Amino acid sequence: MTVHIDNPVILLIFVIACLAGYIDYKRTKPKPPLPPGPGDLASAVTVGAMTLAGLAFLLGVPTS
Repeated sequence: MTVHIDNPVILLIFVIACLAGYIDYKRTKPKPPLPPGPGDLASAVTVGAMTLAGLAFLLGVPTS
């Protein structure tokens, strides 16, 4: 599958979605009473996908 990012708005939406996923991953790390570990990857991917879909819908990005 190839994703063509030929519009700067699409690139900006993709960057914002990646940033939202990264922030969620960092914020879902276990709190101090628990041993340190990685963040919740499933939650981060879901947040990134929802951000991408929401912004694409709101800004009217063509899907085909």
